[in-house]
This record gives sequence, C-alpha cells and structure tokens, in this order.
Amino acid sequence: PVVESVQRELAAAGYYKGIVDGVIGRKTKQAIAAYQAAVGLVADGKPSQDLAEHIRFTREVSEASLFTGTIDPDPQAEVRASVRRVQTGLAELA
Repeated sequence: PVVESVQRELAAAGYYKGIVDGVIGRKTKQAIAAYQAAVGLVADGKPSQDLAEHIRFTREVSEASLFTGTIDPDPQAEVRASVRRVQTGLAELA
C-alpha cells in the first residue's frame, strides 16, 4: 500500500508515468529520487508513507495557492516545471 500511495502521488505531481501497481521497480525508484532531489530531500529513491504525505501536501498547497491568489506566483515555477519534466524523462531513461 505504501508504494502504491507513493506512485499515485508521484503521478499526480507529474513525476511518475508508469502503472500504479504497488511494485517498487526501476521507474518508481527513479521517480522518487527525481522528486526528492527537486524538493531538496535526500535522493535515496526509497518509498515511505511520510514521502507520500509530503508529495500530497506539497502538491495540494501549490494547487490551492493558484486558486486563492494568496501566495504570489513563483517567478521560477515555469523553469522548475521544465527542469522537473527533463529530470523525469532522464530518470526514465536511466
């Protein structure tokens, strides 16, 4: 259940493009490491419930800020999103 939860959250955040199957394979480990590196965590590629919650919370806060307008838009958001897509693609290629 933990791996499936992490996969689901990574997919929602745009880091994981594989099947949400609960199996910790190469693509899952690479997506975890890419996310961890992007947000300043130790990129060990290991799934955990804390990681799933971190991804969910970060994504929800980011999405909520777009609707409320209470947080100024991040001037680097577009650059970070591009970097994240490149990192995910590279991670998938190993």
